Order: sequence, then C-alpha cells, then structure tokens
Amino acid sequence: MAMLGNPKVVLLDEPSTGMDPQSKRIFWDAINHMFADSGRGAILTTHYMEEADALCHRIGIMINGQLE
Repeated sequence: MAMLGNPKVVLLDEPSTGMDPQSKRIFWDAINHMFADSGRGAILTTHYMEEADALCHRIGIMINGQLE
C-alpha cells in the first residue's frame, strides 16, 4: 500500500516480519525492482541483517539513539 501513487520516499518498518523465506525473497525482489533506476528511495528499519543487505545500498546502524 505504501508504494501506490509512486511516492518519492517510502518508509518501511520491518516490512518482511512474519513472512516465510520464499515470500520474503519475492517481496525483496519486488522492492528492488520498484526502486531500481527510478529516482525514488526507501528508508527501511530492520533487525534482520540479511534483509538490509538484500535491499539497501547504504546502511546506518543506530546505537542508543545515535546513528553510527
């Protein structure tokens, strides 16, 4: 729902929590396809480092409320 209407920035908070591995991979591929060479971006929060690696071009780690 967050990606309808082609917004410039999409905020995703733990978007694949609770998904089985196959559905998670399909979802990650869809997100990558939607943002590839589009001039749009997403801000993603996750505890799952594999998800961050699969979806993100830049990664920041927050420790005690400070971006490291």
